[in-house]
Amino acid sequence: MIQVRLGEQVQTWSFDQWEEMVRGGRVAPEALVRFPPVTGDDWRPAGELEMYRSLRDDAHSAWLAATGRAPILTALLVGVQIRIFWWARLPEVRGPLVDHFTSFTPEILEDGELWRMLSMG
Repeated sequence: MIQVRLGEQVQTWSFDQWEEMVRGGRVAPEALVRFPPVTGDDWRPAGELEMYRSLRDDAHSAWLAATGRAPILTALLVGVQIRIFWWARLPEVRGPLVDHFTSFTPEILEDGELWRMLSMG
């Protein structure tokens, strides 16, 4: 079992969990690790251990750090705009949408300019 100190808490992981966490970029090089066959009874920074460096995918970790979280709000807004587009194709909905809400619906429906749905919403 591998013990990892993250802040004030100590977590105990199996080797499979350790591999998953390191490959996923969830163990910082500064995290203290104790694994008796490798470190003895001492706590050592993960970045000093070969078993950490061999598993770590720096390109993947850099990409995760650069991109951050998934753009949930953007996905929701695109979903709303697509639903409005579908509703606009119904004859009983098209009239009120064109009259009151969307000035670009005729261009989408009549001229096939689907890009307007995303650029002018």
